[in-house]
Amino acid sequence: MPGDLHTHTNFSDGSCPAEWLPRLAAAAKMNTLAITDHDSMASVRFGYAHPRLNGVRLIPGMELSGYDNARGSKVHILCYWPRECEALQAHCDRMAQRRRNALEQSMQLLQQRCPQFRREDAMAYAQNSEGALYKAYVMRALMEYGLADGVYGSVYKQLFRPVQEGGISFRFSYPDCRELLQLGRQCGGVVVLAHPGVYNNIELMKELAAEGLLDGIELDHPRNTPKDRAEILQTAQQYGLILTGGTDFHGVNRKILQPVGTGQTTDAMINRINELAKSRQ
Repeated sequence: MPGDLHTHTNFSDGSCPAEWLPRLAAAAKMNTLAITDHDSMASVRFGYAHPRLNGVRLIPGMELSGYDNARGSKVHILCYWPRECEALQAHCDRMAQRRRNALEQSMQLLQQRCPQFRREDAMAYAQNSEGALYKAYVMRALMEYGLADGVYGSVYKQLFRPVQEGGISFRFSYPDCRELLQLGRQCGGVVVLAHPGVYNNIELMKELAAEGLLDGIELDHPRNTPKDRAEILQTAQQYGLILTGGTDFHGVNRKILQPVGTGQTTDAMINRINELAKSRQ
């Protein structure tokens, strides 16, 4: 039976509690699940604390947020089985602070423009996020007021444009992706390049694979095109890399809904992840 190795909860920008996801995975005939919240040790700790729920094995995981400085694009890295690690916690703390600073400024602008908006209404969605704040929290509050058509619909596109373009979005910096790949391995984790097709990371993928910095690549993702998948498969075969799959589940905090289990990782690849993690720990 396959596994879904890319999901999000309200530890970051997903809408569901972590406890719900194993039940959803079991209903979708998954035998393995990884909760991989953004730059959050909470999902790692949840996985270690609950090795099996609802008959589903949990792999501790997280999704690290980085940047490809050469191309000016975001990069996401899935990290499975990382240990409690001071350097990894420091990364999470820095990213939480940067997200918080950016969204606090956005909420201040929004309060000036939208008399209905109250910061505390958005903060109600941040109870499990360990200090990090996400745009989805603001949008959920606006939806409750009847002022938004969805979390990532037309209101979001209009509102969260850069400040320089009349929006309320403030940029913050991400660490270099190569540093994060090394950090994940340093902490005993297995590092996988997430959805290369989403942020146009195909050329970067080939570079990182040639440099020996990747353990795997996410193949089965809703936003990888057939062309992306062909290049991912070719690169993975050339360098002997693990191929993973995941839904990138966010609950209702998605533009196009993707229920748990619609992206899958085979048992053989799950076994490779687990064995590689054991060898590093």
